[in-house]
Amino acid sequence: MEGDVKIDGAAAEIGREVGPMASIETGPSASCDIVFDGKNAISVEENTSTLLDFSRIVKEVSLKRGGLGFLPRLDAHGDSRRTGYLILNLGR
Repeated sequence: MEGDVKIDGAAAEIGREVGPMASIETGPSASCDIVFDGKNAISVEENTSTLLDFSRIVKEVSLKRGGLGFLPRLDAHGDSRRTGYLILNLGR
């Protein structure tokens, strides 16, 4: 995590658990990775506003602005081979 990152309007902290529905916003030069069960991760890029809704059977990611990356299969050290790295951008 780098820079100004907010989860549900409050300052983000490394290691904080994110609930099944969360609003995430990053400022200029800010980014964060949301890791699921220590494996896959979503990378939230700078100047992004997104809503993660994993509370239902069909999971949804709403991107209002900015960019997201998908990091599959993190290893034991939190590193990804970046195979299949997917980047979603909106409004750039």
